[in-house]
Amino acid sequence: MAQLTVNQCQVCGKILAPGVTECGKCHTKHSIQPATVNPLRFTAAEAAEYRAEFQEQVAACPKDSNAQFAMGLTYLGLKNYELADEYMMKAVQLTPSNPDVYYYAALSMFHHRSVMNLSKAEMNRIEEWLNTAVQIQPKRKFLILQMILRQGMSSMGINVDTDKLSPAELMKQARVTAQEEDELQEIEQHVLITDEKTQILLDKLKGNEEPSEGGSRLLEQAIGSYSNFCDMPRVTDYECETDNIIRLADEEVRQDFFRNLYYPPEPNIEPKPGYLKPLWRSIWKCLVAAFVWVILVAIVGTCDWVDGFPAHVETVQERMEQVNTKKMTKKEVAAARERAQAAYEKEAAADSTRTRLCYMYKDEAKKVHFRSRNISEEEILAQPDMEYLGMAKGWRGWMGIILILLPIVVWIIATIARFSSTAAERKKISDANDERIDLFNQAMDAYNTRPSVEEFKAFCSLFAGPNDTSIIDKGDFVKEALRQAKISEKDIQNGNGKVFFSCYFMDTDSNGNDSTNPGDTLRELVVRVCVAMRDSIVYMHGVWDTAYDQFPILDQERLLYSQIANFRNVASYSTLEVISHSNSVLAKIIYAFGDYPSLFQYQSLDPDDTLTYNATRTSDFDEFYNSLVKMHTAYVKS
Repeated sequence: MAQLTVNQCQVCGKILAPGVTECGKCHTKHSIQPATVNPLRFTAAEAAEYRAEFQEQVAACPKDSNAQFAMGLTYLGLKNYELADEYMMKAVQLTPSNPDVYYYAALSMFHHRSVMNLSKAEMNRIEEWLNTAVQIQPKRKFLILQMILRQGMSSMGINVDTDKLSPAELMKQARVTAQEEDELQEIEQHVLITDEKTQILLDKLKGNEEPSEGGSRLLEQAIGSYSNFCDMPRVTDYECETDNIIRLADEEVRQDFFRNLYYPPEPNIEPKPGYLKPLWRSIWKCLVAAFVWVILVAIVGTCDWVDGFPAHVETVQERMEQVNTKKMTKKEVAAARERAQAAYEKEAAADSTRTRLCYMYKDEAKKVHFRSRNISEEEILAQPDMEYLGMAKGWRGWMGIILILLPIVVWIIATIARFSSTAAERKKISDANDERIDLFNQAMDAYNTRPSVEEFKAFCSLFAGPNDTSIIDKGDFVKEALRQAKISEKDIQNGNGKVFFSCYFMDTDSNGNDSTNPGDTLRELVVRVCVAMRDSIVYMHGVWDTAYDQFPILDQERLLYSQIANFRNVASYSTLEVISHSNSVLAKIIYAFGDYPSLFQYQSLDPDDTLTYNATRTSDFDEFYNSLVKMHTAYVKS
C-alpha cells in the first residue's frame, strides 16, 4: 500500500512543508502533526485538493523529494501516467535510497499495459528499478512485479539472464515474504495481465490453485483491456452504472457522448474597455478646446466685435457743462461744441452697434459688481460710472457668438459621443461574454452528466453480444452477419460447425495513425465473423460506427473446401492463411488485434453464464480452428 507521511494541520487539514510551525491557511501555531495518507486511494475531490497542496511544496522547493513523490503517486492514482512518470523520475533522482520510489516509478511505467506492449527500453528500465528496489529491501510487491515482468518476457521468447531468479522462484520467495494490504489490487490496477501463465501465478498468490475462467470474468477482462487505448478525459470515466449503459441504447445519447467527450474549452472572456481612456481623452480635448477658445476670443476682441462702453452717452450739453467757457472766446466755444458734438455722435454710433450683455459698477466701497439683468434708467443715473460689455450687432455679432461657443459645443458633443460609444461597446462585450459563459456552463453540465468511457465500452460490448439480455435488447452482431450471408445458425449447429466472433476497437485515427484519443478509438468497432460450415468457410468483416444502431454491410469472402488444401496459422500476426492446392494463399483471415481480446467474448465453458455462453459461437480462435480443421478433413474424406 502506498503510504506517504506528511505534515498536516490538525485544525484545517492543510498539508504543510517540513519545518513549518504555523498553518498558512488557518494561522494556527503548533498544531502540525505527522499524518499518513495513500494518494492511490484519493477520490477525485481529494486528489484535486492534495495535488494543489503538493504542487505548492514543489514550487516552493523543487528538491523536496517527498513532495515530488507525492505528486507522482497522486497522478498514478488518477492514471495520468505521463505526469506520474515525470514526477517519479524526479523523486528517483532526489531519493536514490528509497525502494518504494523505485517500485512505484516502475509500476507507473506500465501505463496499464501488458508486458507484451512494452518497448525493450521500457522493459530494461523497469527491470533496473525493480532490481534496485529489491536490493535495498525485498518487499513482497517488488517481487510480484518482477515475477510479472519476467514471466511476460519469457512468454515473448526474450531470454532472462540465468543469474536472475525465474518467475517461479520469485513467486516462491514472495509467498514467504510479509504481505501488504491491497498489493495485488494495486498492481492489477496499473498492469494489464494477458498472459495465462502470469494469471495462474497470481491466482496461486491469491490462494486460488485452480482459477476459474468463467464468461463474465472474460467479458470483464476484455472491457478492461481497452482502458489504455485512450486517455480518460475525466477520473469518473472508470466508473460504470447500469442506468447509464441503458441510456446509451439511444443513438442521440451516444452522439452527445462524443460531442461532450472532452472538458469544454474555457470561455474566452473579452475585457471590457474602461472609462479612464475616454476620460483622459476628454480632458485632453478640453485643454485643446480651451486653447482654441482663447485664440478665438482674442480674434474677436482684436476685431472689435466685443467691447466695453458706458451705460449712458453724455449729451453735447452735458459735455459743454464740463468745459469752462468763461475765459474762452466765441470762436473757442464754437470749436469746443463741435468737438463735444463729434464725441457724442461717435459714442452714440458705437452704442447703437452693440448688444448689451452685462454691466459692472463700483459701489461706495469701490467694490466692483457685475450684473446681467435688465437695468432701469434711474439705476443708470445713480451710477454714472457704470459700464456695459457689449457685442456688435448683425452678422459680426452672430459670428462672434459662434466662434466663442464653437469649441465648447464641439467638445461637449464629442465627449458625449465618446462616452456613449464606450458604454455601447461595454454592453456589447458584456452580452457576448455572458453568452459565452452560458454556453460553457451548458457544455460543462453535458460533460459532467454524460456516460463514462467505461459505460460506453460496456454498452458496445453488450450491443455486440446477444440481444436478449435484460440490459440491451438490440444488436447481436453474429445474428446480423449470418442474416447478411443468408446462413441459418441452426444449420451450423446441426452440422457441428462453429461461428468465430471478435470485435475490438482500433487505437488509430481515421488516417491510420496511432491515437489515444477516445474520440478516435471508441467511434469505430471492428467486427469479424468467420463461419465453418460443412462444405465451405465464410469470412465477414467490417466496421461499426458506434454512434448509430445501423449495423454495417460486411465484406464477405466464401471459400469452398474443394478449393482449400490446408490452413496455416500465423500466430505472430494473428492471421489464418487459407492455402490452395497450388500452395498459394487464397485468403487471409485476421482473427485478433495484437494481444487484445475481443470486446465481447462468447465461451462454451460456463453454461451458467447466460450472457456469454453459446454452443455454436465462440471467441476462442483455437476452438474455432480445431472445428474448422475437423470440418475440412471430414469434407475431404467424404
